[in-house]
Amino acid sequence: MVCTNGVSDKPIYYFGIELEMFAIFKSGDSREITTEINARDKLIRAADEIVQLYNEAISGGSPPGEVGVKYPVMIRPPWGTEIVESYPTRWEINCVWEIHDDRSLYMFGVEQCDGWPVEFASPIFDYSNMLSGNGIVDGPYVYPWLNSIKKLFSVLHENTIVLADDECSLQVSVSANEYYGWENLDQVKSLAKSILYFEGAIRSFLPYHRRNTAYAKWNGLLTRITSTVARWNPHFENTSGIESRIALVDACTDVEGLVELMNNGTKRWSWNFTNLEADADSDLIRGRVEFRSPPAVDDWRECVAWIHFAIEFVHASISMKATIRRLGAFGRDSKGLVRFIDSVAPLMSADEKAAYRRELGLLEH
Repeated sequence: MVCTNGVSDKPIYYFGIELEMFAIFKSGDSREITTEINARDKLIRAADEIVQLYNEAISGGSPPGEVGVKYPVMIRPPWGTEIVESYPTRWEINCVWEIHDDRSLYMFGVEQCDGWPVEFASPIFDYSNMLSGNGIVDGPYVYPWLNSIKKLFSVLHENTIVLADDECSLQVSVSANEYYGWENLDQVKSLAKSILYFEGAIRSFLPYHRRNTAYAKWNGLLTRITSTVARWNPHFENTSGIESRIALVDACTDVEGLVELMNNGTKRWSWNFTNLEADADSDLIRGRVEFRSPPAVDDWRECVAWIHFAIEFVHASISMKATIRRLGAFGRDSKGLVRFIDSVAPLMSADEKAAYRRELGLLEH
């Protein structure tokens, strides 16, 4: 790649995020949420309240310092349907914020006193369009993603107390070309090999409660969920080391086999490949890979830091065209991981890199 002023000509990375949290309204249930009969109806009313507050906040024109910036609207689709999950090869159709119903959080609080459990699914953003004004692609706006994430948290903090506790998480989904997918199977295999090689390093800088979780098990390592419960991906359980695990990736001849190898039929792994599909008429692989290990976040800076890390890791993985020999040039600790990411043409300035890595506690080499 050609570099200008220390930053590469950027490939086209698209991404989306899902944010889980509990939200407590600062001013109480001003629109009579409590008049609903059951907890689920109250939760629906609370979600609609958040949607209205957000859309009201973006409807008054650009505030000082944000002239010309447009923000995606927010909707609450009918709960029980998930567009992104239903159409995994066309996730690019989402150009609004959506507020979802995450039933896995119900047991931890549905009533106001414990916070309303909600999940926000972002529009699909172009990573290269971080701060610039919006453009138009096939109709929908392309929103500057950093502004959009800041605005979401600004509205939430103005109106609610955001609780990002251990039961919640952040997920970052990524694709690597203009077709919202991947150029070929080799790109996806290169990512899979890099994941297996650096899993231990990634685990080392996660918060303790995210290092072994049933919702984001390690693809190739043992996940010790409790003192008495541990889980392996059965495809890697009896392998003798990283060389044999990477050899299994190399042996995959189609994306279906790779998805099965990495995810064993379910999405609840650190890196979820289950939304990938081969294109019938070309070498393209359609869909996105989801990074599920990050913790919940309660401010935009940490959210942005995890996005930067996920994109940089994917970028290094596919740029490296990973093999066991090439990966072997790097240590498998956090310093080796940083050296790996920095071994390819950069996607951002040195100052931006340093800022997000400080936020995550990811050591510089």
